[in-house]
Amino acid sequence: MRADHPLTREPLTVERYARAAHLAPTPYSGGKRHPIDVGLARAGIERRIVTTIPYFGLVPQVLLQSDLIFTAPRRFAQHYASMLPLAVMDSLVPFPRIKCYQLSLPQPEQPTDVAWLRELMSSVSASLTRKRAVTASGEESDVDTVTE
Repeated sequence: MRADHPLTREPLTVERYARAAHLAPTPYSGGKRHPIDVGLARAGIERRIVTTIPYFGLVPQVLLQSDLIFTAPRRFAQHYASMLPLAVMDSLVPFPRIKCYQLSLPQPEQPTDVAWLRELMSSVSASLTRKRAVTASGEESDVDTVTE
């Protein structure tokens, strides 16, 4: 939500969250529900979606010009809040892990230079989803996050 949104003035409660006007991703066709919808349903929370948007890249501009709020992964929200006057609030419920996939079409007849890019994206993604843990000896080590 934008930094001066009315919901930023007091602690966010389930009731205030549910009553707010929500922006949500346009539902995609497929049998699976979005992890945010799954988490809210498990908590018995029904949000009031007043509009949807097909492109996540447009979300910050819509939020800056409205009283809408958007529930998104923390990394997405913090990225835009670091550059724009947006507020990030703590989640009221636990959400299932959001899985992302890389898809590409094999083209065996044509050499491709995108294999290195796919590997780089996998490596960066893996490093972002690791969390630091302190071992018994006091040393830090990487541990995969497996929260569901």
